[in-house]
Amino acid sequence: RCLDLPAKGIVLITGPNGSGKSTFIEAVAVAFWGSTLRGMTPWRTNVPGSVEVLTDAFHVRRGVDKAGKSNLVWNEAGKPLARSGKDAKGDTPAKAQAALERCITTQDVWAWSCVLSNLDTSTFSASTDATRRQLLESMMSLASTDEELALLRKELAGWRTELATVEGRRAVLVTRLAAERLRQQEAESYVDSSASINLADLTDQGRRAAEALKAASAAVAAARASIERMGQGIAGLQAQAAAATASASAVEQRYRLCSRAECPTCGQPIGEELARTAGEELSRALRAKQTAAAQLAEERARVTAEQAAKRAELTELVRIEDTRRGELEECRRKYMAAQGEESRRARVAEVKAQAATTIATLELEVAEVDKRLVDLRRFIARDEYVETLLSPKGVRARVLAGTLTSISEVANGWLSKIAGPTFRLGLRPYSDRGNKNSISLDIRGAGGGHGYKASSGGERKRIDLAMMLALGDISRQAHGAKTSTLFFDEAFDSLDVDGRLRCVQVLKELAQDRCVVVVSHDDRLIKALESSCQRVHLE
Repeated sequence: RCLDLPAKGIVLITGPNGSGKSTFIEAVAVAFWGSTLRGMTPWRTNVPGSVEVLTDAFHVRRGVDKAGKSNLVWNEAGKPLARSGKDAKGDTPAKAQAALERCITTQDVWAWSCVLSNLDTSTFSASTDATRRQLLESMMSLASTDEELALLRKELAGWRTELATVEGRRAVLVTRLAAERLRQQEAESYVDSSASINLADLTDQGRRAAEALKAASAAVAAARASIERMGQGIAGLQAQAAAATASASAVEQRYRLCSRAECPTCGQPIGEELARTAGEELSRALRAKQTAAAQLAEERARVTAEQAAKRAELTELVRIEDTRRGELEECRRKYMAAQGEESRRARVAEVKAQAATTIATLELEVAEVDKRLVDLRRFIARDEYVETLLSPKGVRARVLAGTLTSISEVANGWLSKIAGPTFRLGLRPYSDRGNKNSISLDIRGAGGGHGYKASSGGERKRIDLAMMLALGDISRQAHGAKTSTLFFDEAFDSLDVDGRLRCVQVLKELAQDRCVVVVSHDDRLIKALESSCQRVHLE
């Protein structure tokens, strides 16, 4: 079937139930979005088919082959639908669909703005107060922020977790930094309090002490050698005295022998000359013995005195040597202590340098951590602010509150045309469990003054139509959609005479600047419209 719609005016589609009146509306949904409004597949099993829609802006053709494989071809109006064997807007159905959806509104916005069915008319009016808010947020695409809000909260939780981690890391770094600064301070205090030691001076002192000890030891050795030489001199005199005594004894024995008349051995007589010679020799020997003894006594006395003096000097020299040795050992001890102190100073200086390096590194890390903390706190503040905007308590609530005023004004304009000036509609948000998440609907003048629920079926139908027309206008304006073909799918059936006449006037007013398609099998509505519309009857 092919349906050619004019730019403006009323097109009435009639026919019995099951003849396919609503199929034309579903054709638009399938062509542009690939799904029906009723949520069921439009294709018959194992039967190829296609739907093609041409508007003043787009030319779209979608279909399936016998195997059920889908295909989509589209282009701007007036341009070829395909080229070089490929789709004009994408060489696969998925790519073609993605390109098409970047140029058109969503199916929900189109359905709310352009399609009013018998089932949809009471969707808003008969809903619960909480459901009305969800419907309005869906129409205004405010509910589309729910996914972004969930992602934002997930990101916010990640920022907060990282903030806690970074704060913990900063606490550890600050503790380490304090410990390193204390270590550096202690090292500086030790270096400042310890006196500087000149090892060269100590080396010179040790060298001078060693030279003094060497000199003292040489003096001691010289004194001992002198005492030894004195002893050797006395020993020589003793040997000389002993030799003189021995010689005197030998001469004396000879003299006694010579003083006899004859030799006792051979019996020869001994002359006077020999005896006199022996006596002289004895005299000389005795004098030599006396001289040697006197020299020995004199030398012994002198050497004994010198030895006593030398031994006293030796004792002093030994004392001096011991003193010099003690001084040398003290110099060595001081030098070793100074070396140890210098080694400790060097180690402390190394600790100080290491602490300075570690402090510099830790300060850089703390600065980086502080910078990250600033960034994290800024991210958290930003996301918390955005969260208040995206959450139901934030800007959504303010936008929705402003939208309710606009909807009420527009709906009352339609309501006065459809139901009469005595009917007035009011929408307002109210708190439920602490959140403004519900919207109440008040209708003055309906149901004998008792509101929507007390209204008759005809009154409810008029109120529902006015509400849906208002919602369609607001949704279209909110999304910047152009005025387009408006579909009414059995939306006016079951109206009373007055309501039917008022709706016919509304349809004629709407058809002045757009095409209005009315699907109906109500003979009374058909009769009221047939003189001012283009009728398409299906069998």
